[in-house]
Amino acid sequence: MKKLIFLLVPFLVFFACTSNDKPDVGDDLEALTSYSKEVEKVWNEGDFEGFMALIDDEAIFKGPGVSSVVGIEALRDFYYGFFNTLRFNVEIASGEIFVFGDYAYSMEIWKGSMNPKDGSTPILFENTDMSIYKRQADNTWKIWRAMYNSNAPAIE
Repeated sequence: MKKLIFLLVPFLVFFACTSNDKPDVGDDLEALTSYSKEVEKVWNEGDFEGFMALIDDEAIFKGPGVSSVVGIEALRDFYYGFFNTLRFNVEIASGEIFVFGDYAYSMEIWKGSMNPKDGSTPILFENTDMSIYKRQADNTWKIWRAMYNSNAPAIE
């Protein structure tokens, strides 16, 4: 009997420590889905300050053919020209959102047009975006890292 207990205890401890219980992230997934719709809204409304309020102070963004833009002030400088000279018509479709503790990532498709305020020809786009979000002290989410690229074929 002692041998059976001796063998059974480590076995039970092993299974207790390898539980498949996953944390409930339903509220976080809902918040991040709403967050994506808020990003879409502020872009379509041309709300520069609204967009900047959704970005973490230590954010880093990386787009195609440009160096990484590091920190909120550099991002303000980078995006100011876009919002100052263009109107946007964008739809954001979330393909995947995954939460891991105080961080989450999403993969999205941004599709729409950038419409110059001077009336010149609109620029159509379809981009893939992968963002990493960081939970803030007030339990909201902000973009912490973002990487995006065009879905258009490369020009050879």
